[in-house]
Amino acid sequence: MSQYDSAMWYSRKHLIIDGGGVGLSVSGTNAAAADLYRCILTENVTIDEMAVVANTGGTAAGPVCVLNTSLAGTGALTPIGTFKVGTTANNTNLPAITVASTTLSAGDHLVLQVAAGTAAVTPKFTICIGYKTNLV
Repeated sequence: MSQYDSAMWYSRKHLIIDGGGVGLSVSGTNAAAADLYRCILTENVTIDEMAVVANTGGTAAGPVCVLNTSLAGTGALTPIGTFKVGTTANNTNLPAITVASTTLSAGDHLVLQVAAGTAAVTPKFTICIGYKTNLV
C-alpha cells in the first residue's frame, strides 16, 4: 500500500480563520485594501468553498472582504470570493458565498483583505475555507 492510498488525500479539509477565537475584526477607514490574514500553503490544494459566520454583526453597512490568491507570494492578487458582514445579526451564517474553484501549489499564498472604504460598524467574523489536497 502506497502512502497515497490513504483516505486522507481525498477527504475534505477545512481552514478556520477566526482571529484567535474572537473573530476577525474590521473597523474604521481604510485608504487602500489591507491584509487581514495571509498564509503560505504547505501542500497542493484545490479551494472550492467558503462559509462565513458573523460573530458580531450590525445594522449598518460593513466593509467588503475579498479572499485572494497570490502565486508564490509574488504580490499579484487574484480574487476568488467576496463577502460583506455589516448588516448581519450576531452569530448568523452569511448567505452562500460563491468561490471560484482554484488550484494552488505549495508556496502559494492565500490572502484575506478588506477593501478600501469606511466601515460603519465593527463586525467580527469567522471564516471556514473548504479544500482538498492534490497529489501532484
